[in-house]
Amino acid sequence: MSATVDAEKISNYMNGCPILKVPGRTFPVTSFFLEDVIELTNYRLDARSDSPYVARRGKRKPVLLKTASSTQDEIPSLDDDDEATTDSAIAHTYAASTRATLEVLDEHLINMDLIVLLLLQVCWQNPTLVQRFSSAILIFLPSLDSIRKLTEILESHAIFGTSAFQIFPLHSSISNENQSLVFQTPPAGVRKIVISTNIAETGITIPDVTCVIDSGKHKEMRYDEKRQISKLVETFIAKSNVTQRKGRAGRVQEGICFHLFTKHRMETHLADNPLPEMLRLSLQDLALRIKIMQIGTSIEDVLLQALDPPSTVNVQRAIASLVKALTPTEEITPLGRHLVKLPMDVHMGKLLILGCLFRCLSPALTVAVEFLDGVVLGLGKENIEDGNKAKQKLMFDFYLYFQAALNSKSPFLTPFGREQEADAIKKSFKVENSDFLTICKVYNSWRSAYQNDHVHQFCRKNMLSFSNLLQIEDLRSQFLGFLVDAGFVVPNSRSHGPGSFSQRSRFCNVPAELDLNADQHKIVMGCIGAAMFPKLLVRDGAMQIGNVNSNAQGGWRTLTNSAPASIHPSSVNFSSGRRPDFGGC
Repeated sequence: MSATVDAEKISNYMNGCPILKVPGRTFPVTSFFLEDVIELTNYRLDARSDSPYVARRGKRKPVLLKTASSTQDEIPSLDDDDEATTDSAIAHTYAASTRATLEVLDEHLINMDLIVLLLLQVCWQNPTLVQRFSSAILIFLPSLDSIRKLTEILESHAIFGTSAFQIFPLHSSISNENQSLVFQTPPAGVRKIVISTNIAETGITIPDVTCVIDSGKHKEMRYDEKRQISKLVETFIAKSNVTQRKGRAGRVQEGICFHLFTKHRMETHLADNPLPEMLRLSLQDLALRIKIMQIGTSIEDVLLQALDPPSTVNVQRAIASLVKALTPTEEITPLGRHLVKLPMDVHMGKLLILGCLFRCLSPALTVAVEFLDGVVLGLGKENIEDGNKAKQKLMFDFYLYFQAALNSKSPFLTPFGREQEADAIKKSFKVENSDFLTICKVYNSWRSAYQNDHVHQFCRKNMLSFSNLLQIEDLRSQFLGFLVDAGFVVPNSRSHGPGSFSQRSRFCNVPAELDLNADQHKIVMGCIGAAMFPKLLVRDGAMQIGNVNSNAQGGWRTLTNSAPASIHPSSVNFSSGRRPDFGGC
């Protein structure tokens, strides 16, 4: 059975049904932790180092091996629960240099330098490890971006970049054909290194792996029902995930697993099991699926009978947000039936559907990717020429806001000491006071530079992140694939290609008939506004809509619950002399 299933909990939910345990044949796997890895590799850091892995003042440090003289508590971890206390005798089993490194190391970062040093030990420098555990190595990283980064480091390395090694990135966005390569046994004398997200934790099994390097992190969706914000956050895994990852090394012989977090964190801070999805994800999609399946008398009744039921308040918030997808009596509408086909937040799904209907799919894809973590950004000026003053006031006095379903990163970079120059460059891309249209312009310019073979020069000149723009392209391709699978887009030979980690020969290409209005900014902004309703902001004191009546001047409040909001400093409108007239986040 899976190591991530809480069998006792399920048995109790099923009125005490029996539990049958049928263990698979596995070999013993020896675990080592961060302190052991530092000791093995002789990795050193000190507080004066300019290494990005040093925990600077105000940043979080690892859950340490504390000595008896230590009195100050740990700075909070990603999970805000770190309080380090360990037995001093255990701490002193490690060299002073190891303890000193642990004191300044930022455990919350993916330490690529340490991973490379560890790989050198396993594959090259330590005779015991080389002989017994180096034939196939599986490295768990939290994201496609970190996989790409380590892949590039290894492919350009003097040792790992040679024909003696095969490097395989593994991610759900990689084509099935490329994924199948990881199962092949390499030729004699060649070592295989697979760099994967948690897809290799339970989804697939690579049988010849004998060594696992576990970063101890993954990315998972979290949803704040009160703020209605979805984020893909990087966080530490649970103990059951640790067990599952460790077991990947014991399929064909005894194995070894290196965990890049301290043993103390494992014993005292990691949760036993992951938080159930029903308690950390938006309930909107689930509510629609319940109506499609015609289960129960109401959405709330069904969800409250779940193994881990959400709160009644969160259920009602989800139902209220499904505007035009459900009727007031909770009957699913045609729009709701279409949204169920798209595995994403319903507002993003609406945007893509509207992009298809109004023939502006390419900018809709880019905007859907680039909603930024629930911050208020400017959508742009809408010129209304019909003379309708009431309508003009309505559109000018509202922002719409949308919280990210994906943790996409801004393509803009702000190097230290060059902030004004970076801001000027960002404003040079500005389109109609709109962050969304500005991002579209940046992406289109980057794509053109890529196809003309001067993309890196373009990124350096304009202070843009190549990797973040490539991530936007990857997600655009995934979203287009969702539309193809749902039947909204008929694929052609140029629709989308998988690309690769070193070179991308093809981009995500939208059929021309679905992009006839891609340059019509009013249509694009209208689609965004319609998709995000009712997530709107109203200017304080500007007007009264429904039950919202704000008296303070100059600020913004959400239409749904009158919560205060403001324009984020990263917006192109933050320091402008005028307010944008339409907006989203």
